[in-house]
Amino acid sequence: GDYAGALAHGQQSLSMAERIGDAQAMARAQNLLGVITLERGNNTAAIPYFERALDLYTQAENIHGQGLVHNGMANAYFSLGRWTDAGAHYRRAREIFSQIGDIYWEAAADNNLGSIARDQGRLDDAVACYQDALRALEQIGGSPHFMAAFSMNLGNALIRRGEVEEARHYLRISQE
Repeated sequence: GDYAGALAHGQQSLSMAERIGDAQAMARAQNLLGVITLERGNNTAAIPYFERALDLYTQAENIHGQGLVHNGMANAYFSLGRWTDAGAHYRRAREIFSQIGDIYWEAAADNNLGSIARDQGRLDDAVACYQDALRALEQIGGSPHFMAAFSMNLGNALIRRGEVEEARHYLRISQE
């Protein structure tokens, strides 16, 4: 919760990385500054940090870093209600994570794509995305926190589709 302190440390890290010319470290610092700025509710201000991080990770040929940045940028666009931009970045993140076999982050992208679909009223798409995300987490033994969140999202979409009994099943899982 000490965002001012976190930003100060992030800026210090960025300065150090710039002094030594380490593109990976600069990219990580820019990404973290974007995440901190997003957490503070400054959604629009977070985007330039993510854009710089993406450029640096691309230069460094760090594909996993690129996926993380696409996900962060998508979160910023999602919070601004810019569904098209958010969806494009979530899909790109998902492609990257699928390509490199990072099932955890691929599931997170599926969950986030489900939230866009849900908020746009595309409930069948939302349910399919949430189900894909849950299956992936079950495959890797995902954390109870994310299993609960993804189950809650699926339950929410099922309620909106009028499938109350099935929704209760997933909401019970989330509660447990």
